[in-house]
Amino acid sequence: MKNLSRVARVAALSLGFFFVFTLVASAQRGLIAQEGRLTGGQLHRNRRPDSMVPATNVLTLNFQTLDYPGASSTEVRGVNDRGDTVGVFDDSAGSQHGFFRNGRGAFEVVSVPRAISTRANKLNNEQTIVGAYTDRGGTIHGFLLSDKKFTSLDFPRSLQTVGRGINDLGEVVGRVIDQNGLEHGYVWRNGIFTKVDFPDAVSTDAYSITNLGDMSGDYEDAGGGIHCFFLHLGKFSSVDYPGASATGGCSVNERKEILGEWDDADGNAHYFLLRNGKFHNIEVAGTSGAVVEFMNDVGQFCGEYFDSEGSEHGFIGYVENGHEEKIEQ
Repeated sequence: MKNLSRVARVAALSLGFFFVFTLVASAQRGLIAQEGRLTGGQLHRNRRPDSMVPATNVLTLNFQTLDYPGASSTEVRGVNDRGDTVGVFDDSAGSQHGFFRNGRGAFEVVSVPRAISTRANKLNNEQTIVGAYTDRGGTIHGFLLSDKKFTSLDFPRSLQTVGRGINDLGEVVGRVIDQNGLEHGYVWRNGIFTKVDFPDAVSTDAYSITNLGDMSGDYEDAGGGIHCFFLHLGKFSSVDYPGASATGGCSVNERKEILGEWDDADGNAHYFLLRNGKFHNIEVAGTSGAVVEFMNDVGQFCGEYFDSEGSEHGFIGYVENGHEEKIEQ
């Protein structure tokens, strides 16, 4: 989801190399370093996610911390059905790297050669990783990592390409900024890029794709509203959390369960799971706020949380007791 309006993001892109390089090199969590991705509830605000969820249907996560060894901060952005994870960590010098951790707990650094920063965003069950990197000139490119070989993903005639999601067929989705500074979703199949745009939207961002080709993501309408979308058999539908000021950052799994973020009237971020037509709020108890990034097909969640001192840690977890908790109000 987006922490700046599309107009502001285009203006930021036009500031040039020095501004981009300064943001990335100093490991800022801003627009360009994060490819328009929000961390901690930033649909249109600069707040951490609210740890209190005002809802009657709550899924409480039983989680464990997952930090890259020696890192100053860790984000777990993807988990496959085998329990392998990928994400991002900042080292003690403030440099940003991707990582892969297999289900047995062994870590590997994911770093595109000659890049100044790398972000590993998702992986499939074949352990193929998709993400983004920033080159020495400040340009952001997508990448695919398979069998220890990196492949750059650059949408033709674009300013920026980001890889966000991947299925077991190796099909990739993400976002692209075209030459006019406009944002589109895309799907990459068999080496061919195709735009994915919600009808009449100002901009579109694709976050996930299933093995059947269903996609999910978010879009901005002409009035500046942010909504999620679900694309099935070529037909788009909107997904809006009831009463939210904005809904976005949505991903979908093979069971057609949609995970996303919603903002309340004060701009605080919350996370939901849409399952069988019913919305459930997600609570990561015992934290000072959390970002829920993804849920795989076996019900395992991943993300990051903030401790009482404001430090960021990665996590993986399941719904506590495997069922929703009813909260009395």
